[in-house]
Amino acid sequence: MISNMSSTVIKFSSHITPSVPMQRPVLIIGQTKHLSKVPYSTVKCKLEPRVGEEIYRVAVDSLHPSPTDSCSLYLSLATVAALPSKCSRHNTPSHAHSITKLVKSLSAGVDEYIVIVCEYQDAFASGCAVARAFPVYNRKSSASQQQQMPPATVTVEFLLVDGPSGGRSLKDEELNSITAAAEGIQLAAKIVDSPCNEMNTDTFIKEIESVGKILGLKPVVIRGEELNESCAVARAFPVYNRKSSASQQQLMAFNWQPKLWILL
Repeated sequence: MISNMSSTVIKFSSHITPSVPMQRPVLIIGQTKHLSKVPYSTVKCKLEPRVGEEIYRVAVDSLHPSPTDSCSLYLSLATVAALPSKCSRHNTPSHAHSITKLVKSLSAGVDEYIVIVCEYQDAFASGCAVARAFPVYNRKSSASQQQQMPPATVTVEFLLVDGPSGGRSLKDEELNSITAAAEGIQLAAKIVDSPCNEMNTDTFIKEIESVGKILGLKPVVIRGEELNESCAVARAFPVYNRKSSASQQQLMAFNWQPKLWILL
């Protein structure tokens, strides 16, 4: 659902796939201590033939984040960026807020790869941080111009450095969880960013119904005068106060009935 609304499609992968920077730019993000653990042989499939081992090593060694830093490996098509090395009580070890800022500033805006070099415990937060960098709602150009431009595909690949020699990867179930969380983040941002003339009670209900349909939830909607006539609802939820609005005041409740299996 998010892919249809957004101008950018985000995909998550547990392994690195070969690519050419001239065709699909690549952005490598991680803390300096993690980037130094990754040998060139692991990432050369994303950089060859434009970037050699010596250039890559010099670029990684030249990173001095304060709080972040980046170095171009080949024009603006291949970049390595470093996250803050220090963590305080105001942020997390994943430095997710810095990931969002780096992706916003260094993204090429076309089909590209983003390689996240991190530990296993930070993979979920890092994936969510990338999703925040690509908001769904955008009115900077007309609708006709947006329809003519095909959506860009951003593939986020996780390179985990856990263990003495690394080699750990995310499972399909974990990637599905990150994908679902990313879609939820983008949808929540879309609802907040949309102005009232576009996101009124009617359109908000449609968004809720679409999510409920995916999750198999049955909605119950009470609209307009029904809110005032229902004494129980009026006492519990005094929300009947939009008499002058073009869209009716509405109250929605979901009913979810789990399936129970009894073993005899």
